[in-house]
Amino acid sequence: LELCQTSLKNISYKSGPYKKMHDLLVESVRAVMHMHSVGVYHRDLKPDNIFLTSGVFEDTHVRIGDFGASTRDTSDTSLTNITPEYLPVEIIRRGTPQNLAARDWWALGVSFFKQLTKKFPFEYLGVDLLGSRRDTFQLTLPLKYSKVGTSNLLDAEALKRFSRSRSINMLRPFFEMDPEKRIQAVNMFFALH
Repeated sequence: LELCQTSLKNISYKSGPYKKMHDLLVESVRAVMHMHSVGVYHRDLKPDNIFLTSGVFEDTHVRIGDFGASTRDTSDTSLTNITPEYLPVEIIRRGTPQNLAARDWWALGVSFFKQLTKKFPFEYLGVDLLGSRRDTFQLTLPLKYSKVGTSNLLDAEALKRFSRSRSINMLRPFFEMDPEKRIQAVNMFFALH
């Protein structure tokens, strides 16, 4: 067991260069891939649960923690003990997760997006998914993101809104709307980095 100094929640793009945020993302992908390879699905990935071994930004490494909502049962689609802002689009669209690995990848993308922009993706795009219904999970996806033609939340139009488009662009694989394509895109991202 390793004592971690802080979590991703306590750092931001301003804490260090793009390269280090990129390295932390790659390390996080490696950690989640390992989890999935042994049959564990976290289901509540968020900046609070992505721990860093050192408070010194340049010398830190990633450790995933808080497995209270995790499961090995791929048919377990419960939404208890989770943070709704990190739910993937397929839960918002259909109400139940279809793929737990894809769910973890979406949440990891949201975690880094939040640290880079200080907002959640839909919030940054001007959409309040949760509103006053935060505890009921009766989420509705805006029509623009419900269209069959929308393949990625961070499409070209969305990327124009970001001043740090290079940083945000590295997160595109995590925001594939189709869960199976998301898994493939994250695997390709990892292979290239």
